[in-house]
Amino acid sequence: PNIHIGDKTTSLYATLTPKHYTQGKTTRKLEARISKGLELSPSFLCNAFDSVAYQAFPGLDAYWETLHSLGFPDIHLAGSGPSFFAPVSDKKRGVDIQLLLQKTQGWNVRVVSTWEPSRSETS
Repeated sequence: PNIHIGDKTTSLYATLTPKHYTQGKTTRKLEARISKGLELSPSFLCNAFDSVAYQAFPGLDAYWETLHSLGFPDIHLAGSGPSFFAPVSDKKRGVDIQLLLQKTQGWNVRVVSTWEPSRSETS
């Protein structure tokens, strides 16, 4: 999204409270699944800023709503935002959505793939 705020990272961190953190539980579960070579569910993808970014970035909710209306159940901020990421089932669907959003919304959209460690890297 073309939304800018000054000193965004400081502003976002200032809105977080201890209830926004998982005390490392989610990270440990994610690490265990990666180490075992298990499939990663989108439920493991999270960002503490997901719940506070809408206060910091006026209009961000409209972008989220657009992605949600296209059938994305898992939409998260990338880093401290305001960029989003939304996992798709395959590259073709990703490219189709990319082209649709570029053409109809004028968005800067990228299709990327996730990092998948080889067995030798996790041993």
